[in-house]
Amino acid sequence: MNISASYKYELKTYRTPILVFLSIFIIIDVFAIVSNMISESTGTESIFRITGQDVSIIICLFVVGIVLFFENLKMTVQNGISRRSYFISKILSILSVSAICSVINLAITEIFGALISDNNCIAEMLYREYFAEAGYIAGIFTNLLWSFAMCVTASLAGCFIAASIYRMPKYARFVLFGCLWAVIVIGLPVLESLFFDGAIIAAIKDFILFSTGIVSANPFAMVISCAMVSAVSSALLWLIMRRMPVKK
Repeated sequence: MNISASYKYELKTYRTPILVFLSIFIIIDVFAIVSNMISESTGTESIFRITGQDVSIIICLFVVGIVLFFENLKMTVQNGISRRSYFISKILSILSVSAICSVINLAITEIFGALISDNNCIAEMLYREYFAEAGYIAGIFTNLLWSFAMCVTASLAGCFIAASIYRMPKYARFVLFGCLWAVIVIGLPVLESLFFDGAIIAAIKDFILFSTGIVSANPFAMVISCAMVSAVSSALLWLIMRRMPVKK
């Protein structure tokens, strides 16, 4: 019963930000269609090319995961729902919302793709060779699975980051946000040029290309990588939040 109540509350909190995002999504596409129609009627070249728009929902779910995590935890704990029930309802809600967003996202992309040139899913852009050989049904299934895996991973990553930041002392937050960027942007390139002759960045690049399947044109490699990251994120999230103090 507690899991059911927490799950319904989680879905309710997701509703507004997702609806706002999808509304903006559709408005942009409609504006692009109208602009293209005007350009065609006047004989001028259209300046609107919308590609990989579906990656926006992944970013949206990542941000929503960060913003909503602690407020939802505080609300459920204050209403007598255990952390275990909240964790289970959180995972179920992420799976549900990711599935719904993946279907809606693909439907919008397919519908407006028939009206706007170059309106392709991000997976189709990254794995052109695979989708060129795959049939229509296989392409739809792969797009849905790829998008679902990315949405789940982004949502769990957002929740994990929110929980980690909350448990950190203030000085640790300062070090993380104030110094980490300097290490990545300044320190790593300096070390690369002085000692490693670009080997570290090249190794990171090769690892990313391999784990995402881009180098082998295999979108299912990304799905497997997302599943592994999601499993680790879920385990770490539970370890952090089960003893997390909830301040009123």
